[in-house]
Amino acid sequence: MNNLIRSTTAFAMSIACRYITDSGLIIDATCGNGQDTLELALYDREHSLNADIVAFDIQETAIDNAKALLVSNDLGPQMETGQIRFVNRPHESMVDCVREIFDDSRKACLIVFNLGYLPGGDKSITTTAGSTLSAVESALRLLDTNGLVCIT
Repeated sequence: MNNLIRSTTAFAMSIACRYITDSGLIIDATCGNGQDTLELALYDREHSLNADIVAFDIQETAIDNAKALLVSNDLGPQMETGQIRFVNRPHESMVDCVREIFDDSRKACLIVFNLGYLPGGDKSITTTAGSTLSAVESALRLLDTNGLVCIT
């Protein structure tokens, strides 16, 4: 039997991608090594939606790994034009960061969180309940009326 649900992350992403809108704003609140950022960017490209992606992580190593993954999947031009941006700041600062990058009225069609620690990284550096709750509150302030916050 071929199981449609391979993992909670794959299942969540299959639903989340359907919320990406034409020229929308997507936030990957915890980019890690870039797997979710990659999937979001590939979906966007495949469906010609021209969305902007902002990916956050507190670890510079994670952002470097994510950038390398996107380049290896021919998404370097989207990073060069600023369509995909990486922010080396805590995810609870997303409102201020998004306001710095875009105008004050920009809302997100999709905000994804994949909580835990950086795969292959220092497991002592992990998301915490306090920072995550603050980040989710921030996410809700940025979310478009018909948008989705996805937390795995």
